[in-house]
Amino acid sequence: MLVLAVTATIHWLNVLSQVSPNDPLSQQVLARVANPLLTSAQFLIPAAVAISGIHKMMEHRESGGSFMVDMVTKGGGAILVLQLVKSISGVG
Repeated sequence: MLVLAVTATIHWLNVLSQVSPNDPLSQQVLARVANPLLTSAQFLIPAAVAISGIHKMMEHRESGGSFMVDMVTKGGGAILVLQLVKSISGVG
């Protein structure tokens, strides 16, 4: 079952990577809307994770080590997912 899911996911990503819109409207939307939104999300999501972690540390609900783990897993994971979305959609 796991092999089937992995194979289906790889096939789906392969199909999506080969599809790129060539009409001028789609290219303008990608360049003027999608790219700035995804780029700003790459900065805002880790910043929100950092602010949330600092707030938890100030209330003594979290230690410094768990703050670092959250930053790496949540903030870094968000950046990686956004990079994946940008590469699949063809946004520069």
